[in-house]
Amino acid sequence: RTLSRPTEEYSRRRAFLPEIDYVLGADADSVTMEILDARGELIQSYTARAGAARAGLSVEAGHHRFRWDMRYPGPRDFPGLIFWGANTQGPLAPPGQYQARLTAHGQTLTEPFEIGKDPRLTTVTQADFDAQFRLSTEIAARVDDAHRAVLQIRGVREQVDDRLSKSNDAGLAREAGEFREGISAVEEEVYQVRMEARQDPLNFPIKLNNQIAALRGIVESADARPTDQSREAFNFLSVQLDAQLNQLQVYLGEELDALNDRLRQLGLDPIVVPELPESRVTS
Repeated sequence: RTLSRPTEEYSRRRAFLPEIDYVLGADADSVTMEILDARGELIQSYTARAGAARAGLSVEAGHHRFRWDMRYPGPRDFPGLIFWGANTQGPLAPPGQYQARLTAHGQTLTEPFEIGKDPRLTTVTQADFDAQFRLSTEIAARVDDAHRAVLQIRGVREQVDDRLSKSNDAGLAREAGEFREGISAVEEEVYQVRMEARQDPLNFPIKLNNQIAALRGIVESADARPTDQSREAFNFLSVQLDAQLNQLQVYLGEELDALNDRLRQLGLDPIVVPELPESRVTS
């Protein structure tokens, strides 16, 4: 079981990705490949198990080659998500030192490798790459915030509809209806809810999550420091997103408390804001 160290630097703008070779002397129950930064902090983890290969990993005996896409974790998505000119990829790794850590047969091997910049970019500094990475990470985090809100809204609205189906109380219908309309209005500002097919953005304008996500493509379109305009656009959209998220917290706070009081009076279960996993986006 060996893990080979790459023999050269891997440029972010060349046609190939970091290739990590490993050899298994015998079939393994599972194989885990972890990509770490220079400090040993985990970036991405990939696992293959017997009968379920994944991302170029194999558990069979022999020589194998794994290619890392050089992406950090991206924002969460949700069922039915449609983007226009954007995706949920994570930030592109900046040039620097990294590590590959392989675990199989109860053994762990770690080898360093380097992602290098295109040597022709004589005027682009490491600070420029780092600035690009920071902004891309901020963008991914804000998209994750938006998608977290959508998931919370949908989880709460489903419970509201369930409670309404179990009661004929006119007061509950009025109060729950107003609450439902309020959280739905927030969702409609965060995500274009009318999109059902890939062509729908041609007819319905994209909303905050898509506008912010599309910025990453612009920021990473060249090996360079982000432009002032990209930063200004991000700050502008981020403020708008905060306004919607703050409004949502009002609904999920005091407004939901009042609605739950009425539900308890009617002998119905209160509505619970869904617990969601923490963001995978890290800086």
